[in-house]
Amino acid sequence: MKNPRHLFILLGFLAQGMSWESYTFVAVTLGLWMLAVTVLHRKIPFTLSSEAIALLLGCAASVLINQGLQRSLHFFLGDGLILLQVVRLARPLTRREKLTSIVIACFHFGVLCTLAPNIRFVLLFAAAILLFPGALKEAFTDPESWVAATLPPKKRIRLVPTMRVCLWLLLGSGFLFLTAPRFTGTPLQFREGFTDQGSLLDSVLDPRRGGRANSKQVLLQIEGEHIAYLRCFALTEIDGDGVRWYSLPSALREPLVTNGLAKAELLRDPRFLSRKVYIKNSLYLGRIVPVDHSPVFMDQTFFSTPMRNVLNDAIEAKSMWTTANNVYQYFVEKDPAPPPPSSLLTNLTRELSKYPRQSARLTKWLQQTVRNGTNSLHKAHILEKYLRNNFTYQLGAPELDRLAPIDDFILNRQEGHCERFAAAMALFLRMQGVPSRVVIGYVATTGNLFSGRLQVRFCDAHSWAEGYFPDKGWITFDATPGPPPGGGGSGFWDMVEDLDFAWYSHIVNFNGFAQKDLAATSVRLLASVPRAAWNGAACCFLVLLGVAVAVRSGWKVAWEWKRKLARTKHSSSAAARHFYEEMLRVFERKGFPKPDKETPLEFLEELRLGAAPAYNDAVLVTENFCHAFYGQKPLTSEEQAGTEAALKRLKTESLGKNAGNHIPQRN
Repeated sequence: MKNPRHLFILLGFLAQGMSWESYTFVAVTLGLWMLAVTVLHRKIPFTLSSEAIALLLGCAASVLINQGLQRSLHFFLGDGLILLQVVRLARPLTRREKLTSIVIACFHFGVLCTLAPNIRFVLLFAAAILLFPGALKEAFTDPESWVAATLPPKKRIRLVPTMRVCLWLLLGSGFLFLTAPRFTGTPLQFREGFTDQGSLLDSVLDPRRGGRANSKQVLLQIEGEHIAYLRCFALTEIDGDGVRWYSLPSALREPLVTNGLAKAELLRDPRFLSRKVYIKNSLYLGRIVPVDHSPVFMDQTFFSTPMRNVLNDAIEAKSMWTTANNVYQYFVEKDPAPPPPSSLLTNLTRELSKYPRQSARLTKWLQQTVRNGTNSLHKAHILEKYLRNNFTYQLGAPELDRLAPIDDFILNRQEGHCERFAAAMALFLRMQGVPSRVVIGYVATTGNLFSGRLQVRFCDAHSWAEGYFPDKGWITFDATPGPPPGGGGSGFWDMVEDLDFAWYSHIVNFNGFAQKDLAATSVRLLASVPRAAWNGAACCFLVLLGVAVAVRSGWKVAWEWKRKLARTKHSSSAAARHFYEEMLRVFERKGFPKPDKETPLEFLEELRLGAAPAYNDAVLVTENFCHAFYGQKPLTSEEQAGTEAALKRLKTESLGKNAGNHIPQRN
């Protein structure tokens, strides 16, 4: 397939398939495209009515399929246009219809640009840059001329653009990307919903469920030292059966406690640790800011007014949006001191010590397990170690007994996911009089070999327990056996994921807010340049402009000289051919026709053998024709005048009515 328009339409099909995030859809559209350009091409008399029916059928099929798969219906029009393009590929098109097909393919690219799921879009965009000029040329030229191998090189259509054309297309695309008006809200997102991704927006934890592996898509990257647990929020309430944990809505929020130090001072102070977090998609945070420990300072670009929820210690933003660089930086104390006692904390810890009555078997097991503990903290560590060493971590474990789930988990199955261990550990702490809560967050365990940042994926979602001890504050207890969720990676895939993260952060998230920030930053940078630098830059620009004008003028003179020489050669060649054809017509009228298969020199030899009159004039016209037409040597004014005089003598020379009979015929 050499038709650039057909290939450009195929790229539109692939772009629509990427918006589906489905290899099946890509395979189906690819099969339809191949069917349209091979088997059905110019064989079925489709009409405009057929195209309208195809568009409606495509839209209806998209709606039905998306409803059945519980996907978004936003892209039904793009799916309908796929079927319309298939019908158009199967029949001859006018110039306007070809241009419309190209515009539809550009529409598919535009839709994907608002999504741009990952770095794969760059490959399609590069292919589109190469095919777009050829597709336009094919639409504006004769269908056969651009593939005719018999045409001279200067007449053929160049399907692949030059590097200069590609550069201008890239510059134009970049300019439109930066300057075109954009929405200021959150951009359209993937087909995967929160449930598929493993978002932590669900504030209810039920360990009786089997658990599941979440998406391996990267949520955020973080820079800093000694980072392990990123807490999002805590679940403080437990239901009557002692299993389900949840968080009550609360309006008790307080500003982050700062120590009065500026950011520059905190960076130099060894008592504080810095964390810089890069968020790929702020939508999945749900206005909750993941942190480790309690921040003493926070600087952010995509949310405002971070507050601490008093009941669950979650850092919640008053408002959150999406920008081209979703980054926040915060500082924590390296050795934080426990918070001073207060009436609010006393009442809170009293509420966090309540638990429903448990079975005698479970109570006896707990007492037997911690019998060697010397104090509450020691017993808590014994429990944590026992669960880690004697139980098994397993995703998708069978559901627990609904009537006695904790008894079934501890005394029978002894396997499960992090939610079961966190809920059991928090319950056991309360059974020993220690205030506790279940914390939901992420565990940063895998570093990106390419960028050096820690990567947090949706599958790194984790649950653990926290217990409050008056002299130490909140202590983390992670009773889940084995290593935390996560896994290693390779340099190649880390590089791909880092490029994808940068692409999504800076390109997909480039909206109205980011556009305004870019304009404001550019104005500030330009305003900060000293006047002397502006003057120096202006002088350099004028010098370069003068050099460019001089070089351009020299090129223009050389170009005009070459064009004049080419015109001279062309006019000389055309004149020589005209004289030669006139000579052939003269000889044909007077009985000396030239066979089509003979060359000029062969015909001249036959004239000599036939003793044709005015042979010397024929030699002069033929030689000048060969020199000018085949040798590309322009005729001088003397040669041209001599050729005209020879042709005039040929026209007036009497060759005889039957003179051609004297020319011997070759075998």
